[in-house]
Amino acid sequence: MDIAPDCELLEKIKMRLMKTEGIVITKHIFKKFRERPITEEQVKCMLLNAENMVHVEFQKDVRGEKYKLVFRKSGKYDIIIVVRYLNSHLKVITAYQQNKKRIRIIQKLRRRRIRG
Repeated sequence: MDIAPDCELLEKIKMRLMKTEGIVITKHIFKKFRERPITEEQVKCMLLNAENMVHVEFQKDVRGEKYKLVFRKSGKYDIIIVVRYLNSHLKVITAYQQNKKRIRIIQKLRRRRIRG
């Protein structure tokens, strides 16, 4: 997986987020908010203000369009939010904070597997 953003998909999702009528939070993520250094307010704020979105990855799913959205939080961390579209509403499946250094290590390992 290359982290270079697909600009067309990124812009499409940013526009779609602006037109979203409502955000639905799953029970799963409410439990995870207590375990992770991220809040419901942060997730909603990031989704409503998509300027910090740096990457979008389409994830094939039988229940609808599912996307992994990557938002820049700081120089050290990114916020990953996995969402599914339900008509004009957005369902947040999960959200977590990830160290950027860890992402680079995973990408390097994947590139090696593909080449060799």
